[in-house]
Amino acid sequence: MTDLPVRPLPDGAAERASSTTTGVDVQGFPADPMFSAGLDKAARLQHENDHLRRILGTQPVIEQAKGVLMQRFGIDAEMAFQLLIR
Repeated sequence: MTDLPVRPLPDGAAERASSTTTGVDVQGFPADPMFSAGLDKAARLQHENDHLRRILGTQPVIEQAKGVLMQRFGIDAEMAFQLLIR
């Protein structure tokens, strides 16, 4: 599996964004709700990505391939396995 380049959020970025409920960020500037929402979403996606990478790293390759086929084609595990052994 090829790792895609991922730029992590700057230290404390998610915390700063989530602390902007007063409409003023931690430095006293007006908060941008769209920016805050984007940072929150980026933090959630980063967490999900890390979680999925950990899961994939613990599964045998055949199980990973079956999972990809099942997701892509909406088939069950047995059908995915049959496609792999052809």
